[in-house]
Amino acid sequence: MGISLDLTNCSVSFLGGNQIDISIDKQGLSVSSGDIILLLGDNGSGKSSYLKAVSGVYKSTILVKHCTKFSVVNSGTKKDIQPNVSFNGDDNCVRSGYLSQVPRANIICSSIRDEFEFSVRRSNISTKRPNVNYALDQVKSLGITENHSPYQLSKGQQQIVGYLALSVMEPELLFLDEPTAFLDDSRAIWVLNDILEKENRERSITFIATHDQRVVDHLKCDPRVIVLRLSCNVNQVAKVPDIAHYSLKGAKNQHKYTLSLCDVTAQRNKKCFTLPSSELIRGSYLSINGSNGSGKTTLIDAICGFHKSATGSIVWGDNTYKTGRKFFDFFSYITQNAEDQISMYDSFDELRCNGKMQNWPECLADLLIAIKPLLGRFTWSLSYGQRKLLVACAQLCSAPILFMDEPFASLDGTYKSLLKNGIAKFLQSDGIAIIAQCNKEVVQVSGKKVEVQI
Repeated sequence: MGISLDLTNCSVSFLGGNQIDISIDKQGLSVSSGDIILLLGDNGSGKSSYLKAVSGVYKSTILVKHCTKFSVVNSGTKKDIQPNVSFNGDDNCVRSGYLSQVPRANIICSSIRDEFEFSVRRSNISTKRPNVNYALDQVKSLGITENHSPYQLSKGQQQIVGYLALSVMEPELLFLDEPTAFLDDSRAIWVLNDILEKENRERSITFIATHDQRVVDHLKCDPRVIVLRLSCNVNQVAKVPDIAHYSLKGAKNQHKYTLSLCDVTAQRNKKCFTLPSSELIRGSYLSINGSNGSGKTTLIDAICGFHKSATGSIVWGDNTYKTGRKFFDFFSYITQNAEDQISMYDSFDELRCNGKMQNWPECLADLLIAIKPLLGRFTWSLSYGQRKLLVACAQLCSAPILFMDEPFASLDGTYKSLLKNGIAKFLQSDGIAIIAQCNKEVVQVSGKKVEVQI
């Protein structure tokens, strides 16, 4: 049995107080079993919308124009069917799986074994036990047991668990949105090799949306890979607000303090993580590097006072704090999930209220101008990368100390450069930054840089 797919005229409209029509694909696409479709494009070009439209995640209330035809070819007979992401076993549906670019959104059950077993139960496949055992062997290689709660894992580990939960179902259609964004190099290459091996064995159709150059470099030479570069036309009806009088009123961070991190230690999943003592002066930044599960997020949470088991102290000026407690007024935090930090319906309100725009430093004016096209739109109509840059802009002007957890994940080259430039200028205005990342993105600064490998 094989699957063929013909897709034409796919477009998505987000309706509300302002209407934004995103035209995704005008030329159409025809693929069949064994093909890998690599979706490339800038942040906001429609990659995630494309995946959600084709997979059926988007419903008719959002999807205005969508013409997709699926066919199953068996012994020369062709039968038209529909994609189905609910895995209900309907004979008129293709078994398909969708991996969100937000790792936590892929988690359902309270233990990893339950996660895998639930996936195979709803997929109606015959090879249940071997698939579950294979998946459990893979997570054991990460030092994780089958009884671990996936909610307590790092974002990279959650991403691997989510991918394995889909792969055990042997999907005929697989939709992967930024599957390697939070993975270190070794895990990213493993996922890509596993995708290629599954294509050889199971002959599914796989869609991959990504900004990750590692994915492009690893897959581009494979003859089964079809590269589809997306662009979108945004018909923005709402008026973009005038921001000229907000952007140049601020000044440098008015502090003369040194930040000292002393013996910060925290535990997660019975593992103890320790950050070497560090001292940061104005205009300097600390880069915390490590593989998936090495404790980078745990340690940043510990410094900020978000981790109950944390020990150690923070010295800021003349005051000493116990792992972030009563330290909130002096720092802002860009988390891994942009979704967690969006609190306003309108993107301009998000920046104006949460970013304290009246205090925007003059050196960040270029970044404000760059994101101006996003303002006036609803935050839920922005892509994940666009939301992430919006959150970063708001946090960059909120406090003299900035914590960032994987700030460059899911950003295209242009947005990465914009954010790096913004961080560099934040540091030039005497800010202090702490960055946790598994892929060592370099921020060019004239001040002191401290690197820690954990």
